[in-house]
Amino acid sequence: MTQTLPRPATRPYDAYDAYGTEADILDLYRAHLSKGRATVAELFGSHMEVASEGSRVWTADGGEYLNCGGYGVFVMGARHPIVMEAVLEQLHRHPTATRIMLEPTVARAAEALCSVTPDGMDRVHFALGGAEAVETGLKLARAHGRWRLVSFDRGYHGKTLGALSVTAKAVYQEPFRPLLPAVTHLPYGDAAALERVLAAHPGECCVIVEPVQGEGGVIIPPPGYLTRVEVPCRRHGGFLILDEVQTGMGRLGEWWGADLAGITPDVLRARRPAAAGGGPDRARQLRRPGGRRARPGAADRHRVHRGRPGRRVADRAVQPRGDRQPLHERQLGRPAHPAGGAHRLRGGLPARVLRPRDPRPHRPARPDAERR
Repeated sequence: MTQTLPRPATRPYDAYDAYGTEADILDLYRAHLSKGRATVAELFGSHMEVASEGSRVWTADGGEYLNCGGYGVFVMGARHPIVMEAVLEQLHRHPTATRIMLEPTVARAAEALCSVTPDGMDRVHFALGGAEAVETGLKLARAHGRWRLVSFDRGYHGKTLGALSVTAKAVYQEPFRPLLPAVTHLPYGDAAALERVLAAHPGECCVIVEPVQGEGGVIIPPPGYLTRVEVPCRRHGGFLILDEVQTGMGRLGEWWGADLAGITPDVLRARRPAAAGGGPDRARQLRRPGGRRARPGAADRHRVHRGRPGRRVADRAVQPRGDRQPLHERQLGRPAHPAGGAHRLRGGLPARVLRPRDPRPHRPARPDAERR
């Protein structure tokens, strides 16, 4: 039986005096982690987070804040009792798999995820991070002969070499160029431009797109846009990756943006919502594309901790079972909106949301031309 976990103490920050002061931690960041991250922390007031539950986070100086951080990981909030119960039980019993013998939690987690994905998406690849999941998708596309990459301005897909190549932001790319060749960046929402590129290179293109651009500024595409992306991909033998890290798992009022659009991509990138317990990671949901078959394991990445039991029981815990309400219905409780709940924040932010002390002027990234 699931029990409600105790709330943090009245002063949850009292127990963390042993960590030192905010100034001590800033010095440690500069000495051993990142001067840049220390600067960002100072920009937001040098608050030190020490406890969290649900949608709230507490700081060492006694502040309580609405948690809008975490890069969109905390769909279920922090320390959700269902997730915590499953993770703690698994940690006490069998936290890490041998990666040789059969391990049931990863199989059951994959089954649970497949139960809510678009029809035909019946394979799961668990990854430790979003960029790793993107690299897997790009490798799958190459294994099927799609070596040209097409992505969209202001999109974000990660910062490893391949993921960064399809992240069309010069501010991220500039220090690491040259990146992958044969990458085309198109205006987001311009289906005609995509059609022209696909028609010029039939059977060679891999297209990666977000249903709603998250880091780009909650940019909603024109109605029917994803359908107008999928149709030419199929017509010209393209490989379609739908990046739902920011939109999937109920954020748009349905399980996936693919469901709202009525499409089925070749690869769907998702972020699991159970970061309250086992730590965030990502999954790639796959279907079997046409064209050249990849050899078994061609895109597999052999990582020691990928698919570990402590994380997979958290995945399974959030899936609807029995009389449990589906995640997306609990989150919104209202008809689907193409930007999920984000559109409701445009009228103003809650008073206790952190704001920069001295924001720097925004410099728009210069547009990238097609690179071959």
